[in-house]
Amino acid sequence: MQVHKNLVNTQQKNVQPTVTEHPFTYQAVNSLRSKSKALKHMVCELLDNAQDAQASIFNVTIVGESSSKSSKVKEIIVSDNGLGMTESLLEGSFAIGRSQGTHRAHAQPGEHGKYGLGGTMYSLVHFDKKETFTSPPSGELYKRKYDMSEVKKLDKWHSISEPLTQKESALWDSQDLGDPG
Repeated sequence: MQVHKNLVNTQQKNVQPTVTEHPFTYQAVNSLRSKSKALKHMVCELLDNAQDAQASIFNVTIVGESSSKSSKVKEIIVSDNGLGMTESLLEGSFAIGRSQGTHRAHAQPGEHGKYGLGGTMYSLVHFDKKETFTSPPSGELYKRKYDMSEVKKLDKWHSISEPLTQKESALWDSQDLGDPG
């Protein structure tokens, strides 16, 4: 059963891309990237996030490329059947850390994802680009991304909200994750 059939893509609502800037320069963000973390820690962080969202199914697809000299992870696609994020939560998930006022007050002791340091930070260490698609219980479909080449051009950390492409919508629809929770 595909749970995504009734979703409303923001593209259908003529939503224009929006940019959210954060108070970090390219050099500051790039210096954070030099902190070596194993790729498995990034996947574990995303699994923790899925558990926070009450997911019962978690899929990871790793796309690599190899040559005679080395192999490299090119892309990681993570999907789950969790509750999804609202547009504002998705926007906040691309911030680097959270201020005291935006700490997740409803988080339970021992629960992950309280400080906003995991998913984006681990992704930054390994990848120049990150895209997140999510759908909260209201049924809307949101996308947000960062691209370090754009961060470098503007010399400011930022993330962009934009409609899904046809290819991305097809990928979303192909995920058969059952009912949330």
